[in-house]
Amino acid sequence: MLFSYATSRYRWLIGLLLTIVVQQAKTQMFIGTTAEKATRNLSRYSTREGLNTITQATDSSTTFLIRDTSKQALDIVLYFNAKGRCIREVRRPNCDSCLQKYQADLLDNKLYRWRQQGPDVYVSMFAGGITLITNQKPGFAYELRKTPLLRKVYKALPKM
Repeated sequence: MLFSYATSRYRWLIGLLLTIVVQQAKTQMFIGTTAEKATRNLSRYSTREGLNTITQATDSSTTFLIRDTSKQALDIVLYFNAKGRCIREVRRPNCDSCLQKYQADLLDNKLYRWRQQGPDVYVSMFAGGITLITNQKPGFAYELRKTPLLRKVYKALPKM
């Protein structure tokens, strides 16, 4: 009886820690953030790095363009749902090698536990709920989407 109480208590603690880790991992991207927070973070990054940037915002999207001679050009387009949360993020670097580096860095992040579902599609662990699409045409781009999968659907996905 005491063992089952301790086990259930540890499960709760592990679940809480996993949630915190997943949220921290998500903050490296903009999925799940509000438009205001995303704009503020992009603005802080721009100021800290001393970059020339352009920000364009509408009710449902924010576009952040890095146009600076000291960095490679990069477009970040964030799309928001009716509640103002980011559900889709598209990044367009201006060179193929930049794209490959960004994608490799993202896929190397072990916190997401990516599962490859096709040549260009990866799904993060169940708690993350993110899909990465790596072959966006035209041009060089990749896309992250919030993907609410049921646990049993996620478990049924093949591991590649």
